[in-house]
Amino acid sequence: MSQSNIDPKYIRQFTQEIAQALNEHEKKPLRQIETITRLCGEQFVRDLLKQALAVQAQGGMKTSSGDKQRTLGGVFFALAREQMPEEEKLQVFYLWVNRARKRVAHESQFEPFEWDHRQATIDKLNQAQGEISDVKITLQGRPSEIERRQNLIITTLTHHISENITMPTGVPHPKQFEMPYTVYIGAKQWEQVEEALDKSKDDQLIVEGFAAFDAETNAMAVFTLTATTTQLAKKARRDGQGDTSSAKAPAKAGGKAGKGGQKPSSGRQSTSRPAKRETSVSRVPFAPTRLEDRVPPKPPLEVIVPDGMGEAAAKRYTDLQRAAVTYRQRIADIEAKPSDQQFGLEMTQKLLTNIEKQIKELESQLEQ
Repeated sequence: MSQSNIDPKYIRQFTQEIAQALNEHEKKPLRQIETITRLCGEQFVRDLLKQALAVQAQGGMKTSSGDKQRTLGGVFFALAREQMPEEEKLQVFYLWVNRARKRVAHESQFEPFEWDHRQATIDKLNQAQGEISDVKITLQGRPSEIERRQNLIITTLTHHISENITMPTGVPHPKQFEMPYTVYIGAKQWEQVEEALDKSKDDQLIVEGFAAFDAETNAMAVFTLTATTTQLAKKARRDGQGDTSSAKAPAKAGGKAGKGGQKPSSGRQSTSRPAKRETSVSRVPFAPTRLEDRVPPKPPLEVIVPDGMGEAAAKRYTDLQRAAVTYRQRIADIEAKPSDQQFGLEMTQKLLTNIEKQIKELESQLEQ
């Protein structure tokens, strides 16, 4: 029934003629009339128009709900739905169904993806890997505790992947699990966001940087490029600024612009003093509450290093012992919470097990 050999220019002229007779001027009905003409031919459309005029002359046609009278165009399209073949009807009135059918037909030629059997697919792809020119990760959350080092702030966050997350069609749904992140932030960057986090418990840290898996800590390591908070970012958008760390001083009222748009010098040196820059002192641990609630930093744990251990091994042994104490304390803190709030317990226990394993390996090397 397709009439694809009709001249496209003539179809557009014919569409305008039928549309005027139906008093239809919107894009959608015009597109539908044109498609019906292309699929079913000019005579089919003229017959539909005659039938629609005859129905209107005999009292018209109600809508499917029965509470309204159809327009002449509405009668025309109702008759078209009744008389057009199913396939052509889908292309005119049910585009989404037609697109969905085509997509299903197209996708059916490919093998389904099974998550449990992904290794073979990935091994095949790894034989000719592509290259990444740039990649960044964005984290949003609220830090609980920080460690202060020279020019550096370190904090850890856990992402709880929920089963309720909605994924696009075809993309595997991640299983419910917890992903730990260690975030490294420059001290200057931290000073810009710490005060904002202190002021509001609802504010959250936003970090953008590079990410890499750290096998030693069994966590993702994020190396921060930029740091802000949700409220600082909102304020920057409201003020039309791209950078929340600096603000331009407003021009003095009443001054006339000289050459290049700058105010000419009056011959006198300005006596206005620049605003004193406030620096925020980093605190350990980070407590986004009242100032008096903060606790002083704890002294580093004294670790007794076994005799005969080399300098490099001794340093690693000390770091591992201190990490183990931190994880044990964290596990105790989590277990003290109600069972429905013990987020991160399983992952923290795994991290502790990994640390203890490394400690035993160092001690066994010394015994040999």
